[in-house]
Amino acid sequence: MRKSGNMPRMKKITLFTAAAVCAICLIVTSCDSEHSSNARTDDQKGREQTNASQKQIGSSDSLNRDFAHASLTPENIQKLPHDKIESALPYASPENYYFYAARLFSEGKKDDAVFWFYVGQLRYRFFLKTNPNLDPSGAPALFSALSATVGQTINEYAGGDIDKLVYAIDKALKWDDDTMNGFTSKEKFATIYEQNRAGLKNLRSLAASDAEKIRERRKQNGLENRD
Repeated sequence: MRKSGNMPRMKKITLFTAAAVCAICLIVTSCDSEHSSNARTDDQKGREQTNASQKQIGSSDSLNRDFAHASLTPENIQKLPHDKIESALPYASPENYYFYAARLFSEGKKDDAVFWFYVGQLRYRFFLKTNPNLDPSGAPALFSALSATVGQTINEYAGGDIDKLVYAIDKALKWDDDTMNGFTSKEKFATIYEQNRAGLKNLRSLAASDAEKIRERRKQNGLENRD
């Protein structure tokens, strides 16, 4: 989480209900206050764990990292150009992937939103698993809130086309593997990194093998099948 003051509410993330937006913003603010008052929080330790690799990144990457921490607020993610956001995300705390996916979904770029959501899910779970002693009311609570809002909406859409879902997961896994993680070190936590990826790979395999069952369940539940 970033050490900022009170974060602005996400007024433009239209797929959230007003209550969900307020709840998530309160959690983010709580996380920020916690990190501001304690210079040795688990989240900060997570950033320090990337120091060795960050020293080798170079000045341009340092600027990207600084931009990510300073500029990727929920409000700014709704306004900044897509390329600016996407260049900063590898260095950003993982909730920002969810905020960006929510923006893309509200803009009608729903397949892109599915991809970024799964990237965010990978990186958020990885961060949580490498920091098991986090205050449960902080980052873990935010993850649960985002999963119940952004995640539920995007997953309901994604399941309507299994081929595209499998493609999005494959793309997310490749992006995560090819792209440095400036927030949680893949090198330091190599075993946890691979274990975490295995969970999404398993979901991908289940979706592909049970495609017809998924379509039937969606039909019974009144959800759209687009494939």
